[in-house]
Amino acid sequence: MRAKVNFEAIYLVFVFFFLIWASVANLWDHRIKHEFPFAYMASDTFQHQVRADSIKQMGNYKYEAYYICAGYKDCVGFYPPLMYHLDVILSYISGLEIYDVAYLLVFIVIGFSAMIFYLIMRKLNKHIAMIGLPLSLLLFSRGPTTGPGPYALITWGSWPLIFGQFFLICFFWSFSNFDLKNSWIFLAVFLSALALQHQPELAFAVFFVILMIGLWLLKKELNLSKIRNIIIAGVVSFITSVYFLIIFKFTFTKGNVIKWFSVLKTTTTDQTLYLSNFGIIILFIIVGIVLSFFILKKKFSLPIFISLFMMCVGFGNYIGLERHAFKTRCLWPIYLSLFVGISIYYLVKSLTRKWNIIYSFSLAIVLLLVFGGVIKIPKVPYSQRFTSSGIMDKYHWDAFRWIRDNTKEDAKVLFLYGDIYNQDALLRNIFRVPHMVDIKEYISALKNKTIKRNIGIDILGDHHGVYYAYRKSLFDFGFHAEEMGRDYFYNTKRDICNFDYIVLDKVSRQDVLAKYNILIANELLKKEFIRPVFDNGVVMIIKNNNPGEDCIAEETRF
Repeated sequence: MRAKVNFEAIYLVFVFFFLIWASVANLWDHRIKHEFPFAYMASDTFQHQVRADSIKQMGNYKYEAYYICAGYKDCVGFYPPLMYHLDVILSYISGLEIYDVAYLLVFIVIGFSAMIFYLIMRKLNKHIAMIGLPLSLLLFSRGPTTGPGPYALITWGSWPLIFGQFFLICFFWSFSNFDLKNSWIFLAVFLSALALQHQPELAFAVFFVILMIGLWLLKKELNLSKIRNIIIAGVVSFITSVYFLIIFKFTFTKGNVIKWFSVLKTTTTDQTLYLSNFGIIILFIIVGIVLSFFILKKKFSLPIFISLFMMCVGFGNYIGLERHAFKTRCLWPIYLSLFVGISIYYLVKSLTRKWNIIYSFSLAIVLLLVFGGVIKIPKVPYSQRFTSSGIMDKYHWDAFRWIRDNTKEDAKVLFLYGDIYNQDALLRNIFRVPHMVDIKEYISALKNKTIKRNIGIDILGDHHGVYYAYRKSLFDFGFHAEEMGRDYFYNTKRDICNFDYIVLDKVSRQDVLAKYNILIANELLKKEFIRPVFDNGVVMIIKNNNPGEDCIAEETRF
C-alpha cells in the first residue's frame, strides 16, 4: 500500500529552512562560527551581546556588570532577562561564542514566529495558511525611503522586541487553543515570558484579553471556565515575574513613559514598514481584509481578529505608541499574511471546481520564490540578501580581547578617536569601564593644532532610562546618574595622565584624525614609564606605568 505524502509537513520544513537561508545564511556568508561579532551593524546589537556575555561570565543577573554601569558594582540587573538567559544556555550547549549564538537565535525565533502564526491561521483554513505564509519573507525586505525597514530591526539590535513579538504570537496561539484542558498553563507560561522579555507586548496581550472578554460578553459566551483560566494564568504569571516587574516599574518607566494621546506621528526614523512598502501586494491585503469582514459576519474567527488587532497596533502611532507601533509594523509580514492568503485563495478557488492541496502547495512555492527574490516581479517587494562583516573587525576585536586578558579589573582605559567608537556599546567588550574623549573637543584641539592634557572625557555605560539604578529596598531605588549629575559622566575635563591604558586607532577613514592619534601617542611615549603593549597596525594600546605623574605638557602645540 502506497504511503500518503504529507505535503503540508514537507512544505513547513521547507519554508522554515528557506527563511533561514534567505536571512542569516546569506548575512553570515554561510558560516555559523566567526572570529569576532559578525554583521553587527549598530550599538544596540553590542549592548545585548555584551550583557549576555556578562551574565555568562558572572553566572547570574542580580547586578549589572560594573563595566556596563560606569564602574558601579551595585546597579541592579534591570533589563528583562529571558533572551539573555537563553543566549547563555545555548552558548554552553553549542560551544559557540555568545556573539554568534545571540544573533543566530534571533533568526531562529523569527522563523518560529512565522511557523506558530501559521498554526493560528490554520484554525481558519489550512490552504489559506499555506498560501499566506510566504509573505513572512518580507521580514527581510528593503526598508522604506523614509527610513530603515524590517531587516534593520535585526541588524540594528531590536532583539528584545523580536523575542517579545515571538512570545506574543505564542500567547495568541494559546488563546486560539483555549478549549484545551488546562489551557491556563500555556497562557501563564507565555504571559510570564512576555513580562520577562519585553513589556510593550505584555501590554498588547493584556489589552487583547480585555477585548476578548468584551466580545464574549456581547456574544454571551463568557463562562466560569474562561474566567477561571484567565485569572489563574494571570496570578501564576504575576508570581513568576513580579521580581522584574518591580524593577521595570521603578527603573524603566522612570525615563521611558509612553505619552498616550500625544501628538500623532506619521513617519519615523525607527525601523518600520508602511502599507505602501508592500507594493502591489497591498491590493491583496486590502481585498483580504474586506473578505475577512464577510467571514466575520457569518462566524467569528479568532485568527482574523488577531491579524486585525495587530494591524491596529501598528497604527498605534496615532494615539501615542510612537516607536512601539512603528517597530511592530516590521512584523506585519507575519500578521498580514492571513489577508494575502484569504484573497489569493478565494480568487483562485473561484476559477476551479474542486480545491486540492496540490494547488495550495504549488501557489505557496511560487510565492516563496517571488518574495524570496528568486523570481522578481516589478512592484513586488522581496527579501534582501546581502552579507556584511558589520562595524566590528578582527583588528579591534583582538585589541579588545587583549585588554580583557591582560589588564586588572579596575584598570582605567581611555579611547581616543576611532571610526567605530561612536557606536559606544561595542567598547564594553573590553570588560573594563570604557572612557572616551569628547570627539567635538578632540577635533577642536586638532583644528587649533594643540594637544591637550586635560580634555573632555566621557565615562560610558548603559544608563538610558534607568540612570544606573541601584536597590535600597524592595520598592525603593537610588539612581547614581541623578545623584552624581550628568557633568560627572559626560564632557568633563579629565587628565589623560591618570589613565592606565590609552587605546588609539592608527588607521581611519578620517586620515587626519588617525595622524593626530599617532601624534599624541608619540608625545606620550617620550616618557620612559609609558610604553606600547599592543599594536596590530590598526589599533595601538599604550600603558602608563605611573598614572598620575606628568606624562605630557598641559598644552602642546604642533
